[in-house]
Amino acid sequence: MGKNHFFQEALTQTLGIEKGFSDHRNDPGGKTMFGITEHSARKYGYLGEMKDLPLAIAADIYYQDYWLKNNLDLVADVNKELAFEIFDTAVNGGQPSLWLQEGLNLFNRRGKDWPDLLEDGDIGRITIGALRGALVRRGSDGMRVLLKYLNAKQGVRYAYLARRNEKFEDFVYGWFLKRI
Repeated sequence: MGKNHFFQEALTQTLGIEKGFSDHRNDPGGKTMFGITEHSARKYGYLGEMKDLPLAIAADIYYQDYWLKNNLDLVADVNKELAFEIFDTAVNGGQPSLWLQEGLNLFNRRGKDWPDLLEDGDIGRITIGALRGALVRRGSDGMRVLLKYLNAKQGVRYAYLARRNEKFEDFVYGWFLKRI
């Protein structure tokens, strides 16, 4: 399937957080293996017990649904840390592609540094062009600021979830510890 080294690195990092089988009573995802929900596994045709989900199937799901869907090869070509962050945040629920576009729009000085983007969550050539513009204009500091922005948005989402539904309090500390 031609998965590149950037994806393999991101997958290794995410699997270090997601670990193995889980069936926490307060997790709306239900039974998961390597962070893959039973719903996702069934969508890909897996019919076995979730605790027996092969890592290769989980990796294929991650690659198709999170890496390729967000065009993270293109992002990694500009900045691999941003690609890893978008991947892991997408895995754990959120809208990091949209947040990336929001951040690029916020940090472009009203369109002076690169054109405003349509905030649609689709990372395509225009978003990548703006990301390249941010790298040229702001350098590594610009990439760090975008990472901080993505983490801030992620933290707000976690707090919102836990405040809206106290069952998420079982997870919110760990999310902040391991993912932000």
